[in-house]
Amino acid sequence: AASQGSTASANITSLKSNLEKAQAELKEAQAQVSEGKALLTAPGQVMNLKAKAGKRSAKLTWKAQTENTTGYRIYRKVKGGKYARVKTITKATQGSWTNKGLKKGKTYYFKVRAYKSITSGELWGAYSNTAKAKVK
Repeated sequence: AASQGSTASANITSLKSNLEKAQAELKEAQAQVSEGKALLTAPGQVMNLKAKAGKRSAKLTWKAQTENTTGYRIYRKVKGGKYARVKTITKATQGSWTNKGLKKGKTYYFKVRAYKSITSGELWGAYSNTAKAKVK
């Protein structure tokens, strides 16, 4: 009977060791999943976009986002036209850009959206409000 006791004891030790290993693996897997989730969180919507007309230019300002953001894409159009990307900013902390070389007296419409680079491409935030500027 004594040998059965030591076998049971060895089994318990072995099971405990396996359980600890499994728990460690589970913890590691959960950490990877939450890291993956963080990677797949799209940037938020760009807020408070404003456009200030200058001499043949328009200065855009918005609230910079640092969370889940790699940078910004700026889109511009004229009345009746389609939005086209005019600038990519690769700094999440940057919250302004001046569009130079615009036509005097023309009104331009701008939108900005944040993006985040991930291994499979990019995640996009929602477009900002539209800001317009009548160039001087």
